[in-house]
Amino acid sequence: MSFITGSSAILAESIHSVADTMNQVFLLIGHKRSKKKPNEWHSFGFQKESFFWSLMVAILLFFIGSLFSIYEGVHKILHPEPLKDVYWIFLVLITSITIEGKTFMVAYKELRKKSKDKIIIIVEHINRVQTMVISNEKYLVLISIDVDDDSTGYQIEDTIDDIKTEIKKQIPQVETIYIEIQDPNRCFND
Repeated sequence: MSFITGSSAILAESIHSVADTMNQVFLLIGHKRSKKKPNEWHSFGFQKESFFWSLMVAILLFFIGSLFSIYEGVHKILHPEPLKDVYWIFLVLITSITIEGKTFMVAYKELRKKSKDKIIIIVEHINRVQTMVISNEKYLVLISIDVDDDSTGYQIEDTIDDIKTEIKKQIPQVETIYIEIQDPNRCFND
């Protein structure tokens, strides 16, 4: 469309759409690779690999997208061209807005569905995380945290249960979790 209309905005939108598609491919690669089983070199598995691919997405979005936009902007200022067939521009932009809105609604519904269980955040600081190998496929995790001074015992206990549940869900090989609260008046251990 940008070649028909001569619009740099439509060309930038086209490049943006291609970049979005590549971003989804990178995130899919990261998701698939993070599911790989632990091996000798990666005893806790590959869960963190999704963060690397998310970094690649950020680099693709910010650097390639911004460099292209700067280039096109400077090029159009130095060599302006008249627009032609502007109706195509509006058609493409309205279609893009509709598709982006639908994507936003799907993501928003998913976020609302996942955030129904409201967790009270009382952990102020994670002081230390240590892991130990218990046996061939079992691990011990030691965590030291600071909590909000105004938090109740029930809130601390619920938070510790949530932390343990999430760790065991993410890394099933963890057998025992010991969480130390850095307040001598409180101690909740597994």
